[in-house]
Amino acid sequence: MRSVIATARVQRQIAGLFVAEERGSHELKGVPEPVTLFRLVRASGGGRRGGQRHLTPLVGRDEEMAMLMRRWERAREGDGQLVMFVGEPGLEAYFQRALAVARAQQAKSWELRAAMSMARLWRDQGKRDEARSLLAPFYGWFTEGFDTLDLKEAKALLDDLVA
Repeated sequence: MRSVIATARVQRQIAGLFVAEERGSHELKGVPEPVTLFRLVRASGGGRRGGQRHLTPLVGRDEEMAMLMRRWERAREGDGQLVMFVGEPGLEAYFQRALAVARAQQAKSWELRAAMSMARLWRDQGKRDEARSLLAPFYGWFTEGFDTLDLKEAKALLDDLVA
């Protein structure tokens, strides 16, 4: 069977471009947890607005979108293809910039939020130690307010990174 398979994350990012069929949860070599996969059935013709958007679209990923479309055409012609998108280009730089701006404004809560975003990105990339090393000092600044949503989320993220 000729197929293009996408992870749930990629499927959400390209929502509206393709009609997709869920293929269940699968274990993939090199990926620590099972991943839900989707088979791209056909191009939808509906454009980007045809599907519901849940994650950041493939902004700044014109090359990757062009490659995906080329791979789609090749798969339709019977030539099996594997397409893998990893991370968001420049996203780390945006979080670094957010950290710098928050630091310049002496906005500790905003710094914590930017550090949490960066830590989540790194966690998702398998950089758990780096994520924990980044976030722990920011969380350690606070001596009160541990019942606030931001600090509760930071604590939960740190606990997750230790597990």
